[in-house]
Amino acid sequence: MTGSFRLAVLECEAPPGPVLEKYGTYGDVVRNLLTSALETAAFPNLEILKWNIISAESFPDLNSIDGVLLTGSQNTAFENDAWIPGLTQFIQRVYAARKPLVGFCYGHQIISRALGGTVARNPTGWEMAVEEVELNSLGAKLFRKDVLRIHQVHQDAVIVTPPGVEAIGRSAQCGVQISYQPGRILSFQGHPEFNEFITTHEIEERYSQGKLLTAPYEEAMSRVGLEHDGPLIASVLWQHFLGGDQDAAIAGASRL
Repeated sequence: MTGSFRLAVLECEAPPGPVLEKYGTYGDVVRNLLTSALETAAFPNLEILKWNIISAESFPDLNSIDGVLLTGSQNTAFENDAWIPGLTQFIQRVYAARKPLVGFCYGHQIISRALGGTVARNPTGWEMAVEEVELNSLGAKLFRKDVLRIHQVHQDAVIVTPPGVEAIGRSAQCGVQISYQPGRILSFQGHPEFNEFITTHEIEERYSQGKLLTAPYEEAMSRVGLEHDGPLIASVLWQHFLGGDQDAAIAGASRL
């Protein structure tokens, strides 16, 4: 690896207009999340290569990147959109090359599909706003706590993880909140990169599209401002990307 960490961010959709105006694309939102943890000398400079998977005719050269992150999307990971074969094949190549993979929401789901897992409509329906994610023993060791609070906006879910990949976190409505294979995969059904502003506009957009009833919309909007663990997750993501010391990553988060 060079003196910089070269992260290909595969943008799976554009944000709602107010989010785009305030923060930029989801690649920029990811940059904000990861740079929030760049306070220790152990972390390198971050180079982001943004890649729009809907319009792209090719994918990043694996020799020019150090890791891959796939963002969320309102598209459905278990359907057969035109870009799905190329995207799943690219994910398989990244995995075979042993480049660290990270996914948020749709990214979490499409990684699972590409590597042999099962994705479907979440049997319990929509999960939105800040929710608690209970960690198993491996998850608690990784994050140094038993419960994470993560922004959520989804109605699809990973039902079965791929071979060799463990579900290390679950919520009341979703059994596979975090998928993990050391050094290979760390993906989240939720959105550690979101904040109150982003989640508010994501939920409002779906409500305006008629995808949500008023009662669950109002209940979710009452919880978008709750405290969340994005900064901690950012540091653990750096640990995953660099294969470095977990204690150093957590120490970095404690200073945020």
